[in-house]
Amino acid sequence: MPRMNISVPHQLSVKEATKRIKNLVMEFKTQIGDKVTDVNESWVNDAACFSFRILGFLVEGNLYVKASEIRLDGKFPIAALPFKGMVERDIKEKAQVLLS
Repeated sequence: MPRMNISVPHQLSVKEATKRIKNLVMEFKTQIGDKVTDVNESWVNDAACFSFRILGFLVEGNLYVKASEIRLDGKFPIAALPFKGMVERDIKEKAQVLLS
């Protein structure tokens, strides 16, 4: 399965960046809950393991909140490979706005 690795720099405290990401996850679940199933999210301090199905595709990975960046390492479904670049750009753009 192809990998997705995204890093987004920020100037927030780790606590504030983590809070904003957790709030975004809650909004995400509410906004597209009809398209997302099997949502699993587990936070340990400032790192999360996650998995979910969107439109039948399994997405899973880890999110790390560091002092100067957030990092997302995940597995990208092979069947959705044509959309990988677009998804990575969209995630990065939204994260930059969220963390600014």
